[in-house]
Amino acid sequence: MFLKYRPARLQDLPECRDCIRDDFAYDGDAKDALVELWHELLEQGAGYAAVIEDLNEAEGRRIVWFCFKVFIDCDYAMYLKTESPPIIGRQVLARWLKGTSPLLNRRAIERANGTHGLTMLVLNSGAPARMLNPDVLIHLSNQIVDFVLYFVAGYRCREFLIEYYDDFSCLWAEGAGLSLRTDYASYYRVHGLPLPDQRAHLFGSTPAEASRRAGTVASAMLEFREPFLQFNRKEQELLLHALLGATDDEVSHELSLALVTLRKRWDSIYQKIDQISPQLFAVYPERSSQKGRGSEKKRRLLQYLRYHLEELRPLERKAAIPCRSLETSQRIV
Repeated sequence: MFLKYRPARLQDLPECRDCIRDDFAYDGDAKDALVELWHELLEQGAGYAAVIEDLNEAEGRRIVWFCFKVFIDCDYAMYLKTESPPIIGRQVLARWLKGTSPLLNRRAIERANGTHGLTMLVLNSGAPARMLNPDVLIHLSNQIVDFVLYFVAGYRCREFLIEYYDDFSCLWAEGAGLSLRTDYASYYRVHGLPLPDQRAHLFGSTPAEASRRAGTVASAMLEFREPFLQFNRKEQELLLHALLGATDDEVSHELSLALVTLRKRWDSIYQKIDQISPQLFAVYPERSSQKGRGSEKKRRLLQYLRYHLEELRPLERKAAIPCRSLETSQRIV
């Protein structure tokens, strides 16, 4: 297996339909509707998806892991933890089909991420059936940690929620530092229903909980520092791809941009950093030549961003503060 993760593309979504953990809860029509929901959320910037693909596989069956995240308000989060039926993805889909979606739109996400914080919900995730071999799952699980941090870290997150449906996943969640919110036993009891053999478990964590579990995945993904580089949405999009090692040619193809436009965008990014935090690039001797400075700037910037993903998350823009020091925010450069 040669695994690589990246943001999901719209054309990936039909293949991702066969990856979800709660596959058992949807018939064919519901799965088609689920893809329509994902498509709409991605196009509107109200949902975010990423995949892990095996580059050794043939086209059309490369995706070996899929995750789709959304954001919800505190009232709906409380409902999910106390009153909701299990299989959250199915409940959200039903509301969306009725025109009463509980999900935040892009503007609300940007506003909340810049103020009081967000509640993040993993709407759907999982691997295709061919990957559900214990030996393969262990290998894949070891790759998921970096993927999770790239996909989840950097938000002003009030709470993170995700549902699991099997013992292996629940054990992984506990090891990752997540806490059980509900196993839905009370829901079945209140409604006089027998407990099913395959039962959902809702796990979650707040930053306060995660901070008490230092060294776990939860602790790393819920750590937050204030962003200050003020990248706009297009610049963030470019940097999220570049952070995965994509060349300019690859990013140009991925974003359907002319190379000259892409290079202008890089210039804009560098100019912004020179204005806001020139310390990030102030490492060159006086006598050094201009040749190679562009690639060195990119290397240093991407190295910084790997540990500061908050700079690449949706955010309502504020007035830039020039010459911000990196001393208190920089972990590794």
